[in-house]
Amino acid sequence: MGSVSDFWQKFILAIVPAAIASGTLFYAARTIAARQHHTSKWWELKVEAYSRIIEQLASVKYSLDLWLKESWGMTRLDDTISAELRQKHDRAKAELTQTLHTGAFIIDQSAVDAPPTP
Repeated sequence: MGSVSDFWQKFILAIVPAAIASGTLFYAARTIAARQHHTSKWWELKVEAYSRIIEQLASVKYSLDLWLKESWGMTRLDDTISAELRQKHDRAKAELTQTLHTGAFIIDQSAVDAPPTP
C-alpha cells in the first residue's frame, strides 16, 4: 500500500510543476500573440490613413497644377473640365480634412498640425 502512495506522490510532484510551467508558457505566448496582433493592426491602420492622405494630396496637387498652368497661359481649360476639376478638388479637400480629423488618433500629430491646403 505504501508503494502505491509513493507512486502517486511522485506522480503529483512531477505533474504539478509541469502543469504550472505549461500554463505559464501558454499565458505568456497568448499575451505576446495578442500584443503582436494589436501592433500589426495598428500599423495597418496607420498605413491606410497615410495612403489615403497621399492620395488626396495628389488629387489636390493635380488640380492646383492645372489651375496654375491655366493662370500662366500654358493651357486652357474649358468650363466642363474646370467644373469637374473644382468638384474633384473640393471632394479631395473634404476627404483630406476628414482623414486628418479622424486620423488624429492614428497618425502623428505633426502631420495633423500641417498647414491646410489652399
